[in-house]
Amino acid sequence: MSGKAGFPVSAKFSTYLEWEKQVPRVLRKDALWTLKIYRSALFIGDLAFIDGQKLLTEPQFEKISAPLTTAAASISANIAEGYRQSSDNYRVKFYENALGSARETRNFYAQCKQLLGSAVVEHRGDIITVFIKQTANFMKTRQGGSVREEGLEYL
Repeated sequence: MSGKAGFPVSAKFSTYLEWEKQVPRVLRKDALWTLKIYRSALFIGDLAFIDGQKLLTEPQFEKISAPLTTAAASISANIAEGYRQSSDNYRVKFYENALGSARETRNFYAQCKQLLGSAVVEHRGDIITVFIKQTANFMKTRQGGSVREEGLEYL
Protein backbone atom coordinates (compact mmCIF):
# COMPACT_ATOMS: atom_id res chain seq x y z
CA MET A 1 0.00 0.00 0.00
CA SER A 2 1.31 3.43 -0.79
CA GLY A 3 0.55 7.01 0.14
CA LYS A 4 -0.70 9.66 -2.26
CA ALA A 5 2.81 10.57 -3.45
CA GLY A 6 3.77 6.95 -4.11
CA PHE A 7 5.57 6.54 -0.78
CA PRO A 8 4.85 3.46 1.29
CA VAL A 9 2.49 4.23 4.15
CA SER A 10 5.19 3.22 6.65
CA ALA A 11 7.40 6.10 5.50
CA LYS A 12 7.83 8.92 7.99
CA PHE A 13 7.46 11.42 5.18
CA SER A 14 5.15 11.79 2.24
CA THR A 15 6.91 14.60 0.36
CA TYR A 16 10.46 15.52 -0.46
CA LEU A 17 10.24 18.61 1.75
CA GLU A 18 9.10 16.52 4.72
CA TRP A 19 11.99 14.14 4.08
CA GLU A 20 14.49 17.00 3.86
CA LYS A 21 13.47 18.28 7.31
CA GLN A 22 14.24 14.84 8.77
CA VAL A 23 17.77 14.64 7.38
CA PRO A 24 20.27 14.85 10.26
CA ARG A 25 21.45 18.40 10.90
CA VAL A 26 25.09 17.32 10.62
CA LEU A 27 24.47 16.50 6.93
CA ARG A 28 22.39 19.61 6.22
CA LYS A 29 25.18 21.84 7.63
CA ASP A 30 27.91 20.24 5.52
CA ALA A 31 29.02 22.04 2.35
CA LEU A 32 28.14 18.88 0.43
CA TRP A 33 24.46 19.55 1.17
CA THR A 34 24.58 22.48 -1.27
CA LEU A 35 24.83 19.97 -4.14
CA LYS A 36 21.37 19.13 -5.43
CA ILE A 37 22.69 15.82 -6.76
CA TYR A 38 23.82 14.84 -3.27
CA ARG A 39 20.42 15.64 -1.74
CA SER A 40 18.72 13.68 -4.52
CA ALA A 41 21.04 10.74 -4.00
CA LEU A 42 20.32 10.65 -0.25
CA PHE A 43 16.60 10.79 -0.97
CA ILE A 44 16.85 7.84 -3.35
CA GLY A 45 18.76 5.90 -0.70
CA ASP A 46 16.10 6.54 1.94
CA LEU A 47 13.30 5.51 -0.41
CA ALA A 48 15.18 2.32 -1.32
CA PHE A 49 15.67 1.49 2.36
CA ILE A 50 11.93 1.78 2.98
CA ASP A 51 11.14 -0.27 -0.11
CA GLY A 52 13.80 -2.81 0.84
CA GLN A 53 12.02 -3.35 4.16
CA LYS A 54 8.85 -4.22 2.26
CA LEU A 55 10.79 -6.61 0.03
CA LEU A 56 11.94 -8.49 3.12
CA THR A 57 8.32 -9.39 3.92
CA GLU A 58 7.95 -11.61 0.86
CA PRO A 59 10.23 -14.66 0.47
CA GLN A 60 10.48 -14.38 -3.32
CA PHE A 61 11.70 -10.77 -3.04
CA GLU A 62 13.84 -10.83 0.10
CA LYS A 63 17.06 -11.61 -1.82
CA ILE A 64 16.74 -8.41 -3.83
CA SER A 65 16.37 -6.18 -0.76
CA ALA A 66 20.07 -6.03 0.11
CA PRO A 67 21.32 -5.39 -3.45
CA LEU A 68 18.68 -2.67 -3.94
CA THR A 69 19.55 -0.83 -0.74
CA THR A 70 23.30 -1.28 -1.24
CA ALA A 71 23.18 0.10 -4.79
CA ALA A 72 21.02 3.04 -3.69
CA ALA A 73 23.29 3.86 -0.73
CA SER A 74 26.28 3.75 -3.05
CA ILE A 75 24.89 6.65 -5.09
CA SER A 76 25.25 9.25 -2.34
CA ALA A 77 28.46 7.65 -1.05
CA ASN A 78 30.09 8.11 -4.46
CA ILE A 79 28.89 11.71 -4.72
CA ALA A 80 30.34 12.40 -1.26
CA GLU A 81 33.64 10.75 -2.13
CA GLY A 82 33.87 12.59 -5.44
CA TYR A 83 33.11 15.92 -3.79
CA ARG A 84 36.21 15.71 -1.62
CA GLN A 85 38.54 14.97 -4.53
CA SER A 86 40.83 17.82 -5.57
CA SER A 87 41.39 16.50 -9.08
CA ASP A 88 38.59 16.78 -11.64
CA ASN A 89 39.60 13.40 -13.09
CA TYR A 90 39.13 11.64 -9.77
CA ARG A 91 35.93 13.54 -9.07
CA VAL A 92 34.45 12.50 -12.40
CA LYS A 93 35.34 8.87 -11.72
CA PHE A 94 33.25 8.86 -8.54
CA TYR A 95 30.36 10.70 -10.19
CA GLU A 96 30.43 8.11 -12.98
CA ASN A 97 30.29 5.41 -10.30
CA ALA A 98 27.24 7.17 -8.84
CA LEU A 99 25.59 7.09 -12.27
CA GLY A 100 26.28 3.36 -12.52
CA SER A 101 24.80 2.77 -9.07
CA ALA A 102 21.74 4.81 -10.03
CA ARG A 103 21.16 2.65 -13.10
CA GLU A 104 21.67 -0.46 -11.01
CA THR A 105 19.12 0.79 -8.47
CA ARG A 106 16.63 1.55 -11.22
CA ASN A 107 17.14 -1.94 -12.61
CA PHE A 108 16.46 -3.54 -9.20
CA TYR A 109 13.28 -1.51 -8.93
CA ALA A 110 12.09 -2.84 -12.28
CA GLN A 111 12.49 -6.35 -10.91
CA CYS A 112 10.26 -5.54 -7.92
CA LYS A 113 7.22 -4.28 -9.79
CA GLN A 114 4.97 -7.20 -8.77
CA LEU A 115 5.40 -6.46 -5.06
CA LEU A 116 5.93 -2.69 -4.96
CA GLY A 117 3.43 -1.93 -7.71
CA SER A 118 3.78 -0.07 -10.97
CA ALA A 119 3.09 3.36 -9.48
CA VAL A 120 5.87 3.08 -6.89
CA VAL A 121 8.35 1.62 -9.39
CA GLU A 122 7.55 4.36 -11.94
CA HIS A 123 7.86 7.03 -9.23
CA ARG A 124 11.26 5.73 -8.09
CA GLY A 125 12.41 5.32 -11.70
CA ASP A 126 11.43 8.91 -12.47
CA ILE A 127 13.37 10.22 -9.46
CA ILE A 128 16.42 8.17 -10.41
CA THR A 129 16.23 9.30 -14.04
CA VAL A 130 16.11 12.95 -12.95
CA PHE A 131 19.15 12.29 -10.75
CA ILE A 132 20.99 10.77 -13.73
CA LYS A 133 20.21 13.80 -15.87
CA GLN A 134 21.20 16.26 -13.12
CA THR A 135 24.46 14.43 -12.50
CA ALA A 136 25.34 14.20 -16.18
CA ASN A 137 24.70 17.93 -16.58
CA PHE A 138 26.66 18.70 -13.41
CA MET A 139 29.61 16.68 -14.70
CA LYS A 140 29.45 18.32 -18.11
CA THR A 141 29.64 21.81 -16.62
CA ARG A 142 32.57 20.81 -14.40
CA GLN A 143 34.52 19.09 -17.17
CA GLY A 144 33.93 21.66 -19.86
CA GLY A 145 33.27 18.80 -22.24
CA SER A 146 31.05 15.83 -22.69
CA VAL A 147 30.23 12.90 -20.49
CA ARG A 148 29.03 9.46 -21.48
CA GLU A 149 25.43 10.54 -21.02
CA GLU A 150 25.57 13.10 -23.83
CA GLY A 151 22.79 12.80 -26.38
CA LEU A 152 20.46 10.79 -24.16
CA GLU A 153 17.06 12.24 -23.40
CA TYR A 154 15.65 12.08 -19.91
CA LEU A 155 12.55 13.40 -18.19
